[in-house]
Parts: sequence; C-alpha cells; structure tokens
Amino acid sequence: MRRCPLCDAALKSGPKKESLAEVLYRLNCPHCGTYRLDGRARELVAELGGKRAYLVNFVRGIGANGGLSTFRGELVTYLVGAYLCAEQACVQRGLMAAHIEHCGAGFDSRNPVFRVEDKGQVFSLRVHAPDAALDEIRAQLLWVKGLRDQAGLLVLQPLLNREGQPFELAGKGQPRPCVFYDWIEGETVKEAQVRGLSEQLIEKLGEFIAAMHRHSRAFTPPSWFVRPRYDREFIEQNLRLGQTQADDGDAAETVRAVMEIVDDLDAAPDTFGMVHSEPANANLLIQAGRIGAIDFQVCGWGYYSVNIVRALRGLFPKADELMDGSESRLFLKGYQRVQALPADLHRHAEVFLRAWPLARHIF
Repeated sequence: MRRCPLCDAALKSGPKKESLAEVLYRLNCPHCGTYRLDGRARELVAELGGKRAYLVNFVRGIGANGGLSTFRGELVTYLVGAYLCAEQACVQRGLMAAHIEHCGAGFDSRNPVFRVEDKGQVFSLRVHAPDAALDEIRAQLLWVKGLRDQAGLLVLQPLLNREGQPFELAGKGQPRPCVFYDWIEGETVKEAQVRGLSEQLIEKLGEFIAAMHRHSRAFTPPSWFVRPRYDREFIEQNLRLGQTQADDGDAAETVRAVMEIVDDLDAAPDTFGMVHSEPANANLLIQAGRIGAIDFQVCGWGYYSVNIVRALRGLFPKADELMDGSESRLFLKGYQRVQALPADLHRHAEVFLRAWPLARHIF
C-alpha cells in the first residue's frame, strides 16, 4: 500500500501502523492530506470506483479545519450510503445531470452536507441521519426561513419540492430526509481571518448575532415546534459530567457559580430563546461585506448570554482576553447597535469562561 487508496497518488509517508486498541493505518497523501483507516475500510474503498472522490473531499475538508479523518468500515459504509441518498434525492428533484461532492468541514458525518451543481445551478444538500425526527427538521427550517423572510438575514433558504415539501426521502431500508437549500457564495469568517478582519466587519458580526437574538425574542413557535433545549437541566448535566473528569479542585465551585447565574437568568424575562448554537468562524460567512450564517443543524433554545460568549470564543479563539480584547469590544459595540447587551454579561462571561474546560461544547 504505497499509493493512496482514495486517489491513487504516491504516498508522502505511510502506511504507518498505530498502536491503538484496533489496527489503524496512518497515511499522508500529497493530494488528500493525512488520514487513518482500518483494514475493512481499505477493502470497501477499493470497491468504490469513482465514488472515492467523495471521500477525498471529506478528508480534505476535515484537514482544512485542523481535524484528522479516521475511516473505519462502518463509517465508510455510512458515508457511501449518504452519497447514494444524495444521488437519489437529486433524481427526485429532477436534477438529472447533478455533480455531487462533499462540502464543509465534514465533522458531522451523521448528517453530511453536499454541494450539488446541475446545469449552472448550485445547491446545498444535507442528508440527515435515518433516525432524524421530521418535526425537528421542519422546526429548524421554519426558524431559518423566518430569519431570512422576516429578519432579512443572509441564511440558507430551504427549497421546496414540486409537492411543496421541504425534503425528499431517499435511500433503501430506512429512508433519510434530504433537504435542499440555495447556495450562498462567499467566504467563511475563518478564511477571511487569514488576511485580517476590518473593524467594520467585526462590528457587523456583532450586529448579526444581535439581529438573530432580536428575531428570536419576537418568535412565537407553533404547537408542533420541537428543537433541542440547552437549558438549566442540559447545562447542569454536562457540567456535572465534566466535573467528574476534571483534575481542577475548583470545579465544584465553578459549577455552583454557573448554576447560580442560570437560576438568575431563568428568573429574568427575555434571557432564553432560539439561537444558532454554533456561531463559530467556520459557520459565519462574508458576502460582499454582508454577514451570513450556515449550518443550523443543532440550533435550539438557549440563553442569549451563553450564546454571545460562545460566539466570541468561536470567532476569536486565539484572543488572550476574550471579553476585553479589541475584537470583542468591537463585536459588542456592533451588538449594542441593534439591541442592549444582556444584564451582567461581563460578570456572567467570566464564570462561563472558567467553566469552558468542563463543557467545551456549551461555552
């Protein structure tokens, strides 16, 4: 195995057998990048033919975001199944000449996103997991549609099929919901940060998050609306789990301080609503000076103050002083141009940042 199983290029290094509980080989390809795979995955890849290009894009997408792809047999089977669903969904939409490739960072392998091009038209297509709840998908699409139609924000627009439905059901056995969106041209904030962001753009990022929060405050969900709740119970459960795994002797005090703030937020009005739960620099776009957002897969009910802190950490992960750094001050200035900051935000943020090692996916 001196050539890459995915693209057949000569390997820069490897395969190197890693000493793990299972047999995994690490490969470094000049075209795909570095990835790992087990023996069963190698066998399956050899049978894929032209569909290997999908896995090449998957590896490169993860590598571009600092990740390392690990292909086990079951993951290859799942991903190829998702690709076949994407092909079927395109046929059901009448896109008979569609070119399909993986797009995005690829970390959400259970709900992969594809770029679809057909006769000059470009779409985004998410293939959801077979067990995805249809009402949760409908709720996500309803909220995103409101952000675009009512708040005037630049977000992906769900595209209905000829029957007026927001998704196709594709695949053998248990079908997977497949949702088509329009394609937003632009670059991610993460890409733009390589050159540096202007003060005006940073302020616009704050305005954008504030506009989502403002829309959320006016949003009245229908009775069937179901989305995840990142509420007191969720936060405490995850903090307690982090506390059991922490070496920090102050973890118990940190958890207590966070829960005290959460109790105060629950007792106050307008502190909790629908939020983009991953407002990171890879999920926010810049299009001709305008800010937009993608990937609402895990949007749900959350605390606005937590969401602001999460946005600052996701946008400026290298900032030495997250709340008082120059970028954060510009962001918060932009936020306040749209609406007031949550009460006691700086005090709350200080505690949330202490809690970050215990529950990184929350704060």
